[in-house]
Amino acid sequence: MIGNATPDFKSRIKIYAAKLVDYSWDASLVITFLFGAIVLVMLMFALAINYKLISPPPLLCHYMIGELHIEEFCK
Repeated sequence: MIGNATPDFKSRIKIYAAKLVDYSWDASLVITFLFGAIVLVMLMFALAINYKLISPPPLLCHYMIGELHIEEFCK
């Protein structure tokens, strides 16, 4: 009876290992695409501030003081 139970246990372990590899691959793809999307959103936000489509956050202007072009940028 123990001889019959061992292959069943090994096959279940192989199935679980294969599922774990598949899920980890899917998770890495999701994380990679989310990181890319966040980078693109940050780039679009920076370009919108640069072209004065939106105003920069007040906290950003609070720490960027001292130069004339920064003061004009934060108006």
